Amino acid sequence: MSPHRLLRQRAATTRPAAARAGRPTVDVEGGRAVVAQRVAHLTGIQPAFVVALAVRTRDESMLDELVRGYAPSPWLIAVLPWETATPSANHLRQVLRRTRASLAAGGIGDLFESRRGFGYRPRVIPGPASTGW
Repeated sequence: MSPHRLLRQRAATTRPAAARAGRPTVDVEGGRAVVAQRVAHLTGIQPAFVVALAVRTRDESMLDELVRGYAPSPWLIAVLPWETATPSANHLRQVLRRTRASLAAGGIGDLFESRRGFGYRPRVIPGPASTGW
């Protein structure tokens, strides 16, 4: 079996059940993430983090699904509105941890995946006309 086929099978089985069943709607506005009528409250830089990943994934729709939407840490550090003069990879990891915790507290689950050497991306594909998903 080819490595690409193995990766596709792995990607299909590691996505959340909601993503496999159909495209969930994620609305990020006013510091909230709403997925299937579940609400998670996001603070500080978290909404910008979610939107940055969604926009990058949507903009790379022409790429293969195996590599589509991965945002490397240096890119995220450059585009996010940090409250510190010298953000680092540790700041980014903390934002990811806190965003995952907020989504889990709202009953949404983990919407992000990470791959060493590639970066971070959403586990679901954003719709074409959304600023979120």
